Amino acid sequence: MSGDRNDRLRAGRAIARAYADPDVRRLYARNGYKSGEQIVVVLEEDRLEDVMDQVMKHRPPVLVALYHPGRDSLRYLALTPGDPSNAERDDHVGGTSTIGMLADYLERRDGSHFTFRVGDPEFERMNVGRMAVFA
Repeated sequence: MSGDRNDRLRAGRAIARAYADPDVRRLYARNGYKSGEQIVVVLEEDRLEDVMDQVMKHRPPVLVALYHPGRDSLRYLALTPGDPSNAERDDHVGGTSTIGMLADYLERRDGSHFTFRVGDPEFERMNVGRMAVFA
């Protein structure tokens, strides 16, 4: 994944600050996160393909925290394997798209859930749910 090492360290510190907030921990719990499970921390500029490689290493649902270095803010997504019957249409997302682009798309559309398949035909569909934005 791309990104400056310092930005990744700042992302880790932002997660630690967020985890100290009881409201954030409740948000995590409502979305299936259990204490001790991995939170995949990424930069908004990371390619979706690279993020999915990280996500697939963990048991779903996977909590993904997107860090925006310029705003020192976090956005969260919950990812689970998708059922094609849940898709409104056959949505494909290019692997070279960034995770930030996907989060932006979710913020612009009605509803907070989206089923998609990364451009690689070998990749199973993935449900993504927009959870919250924390500055």
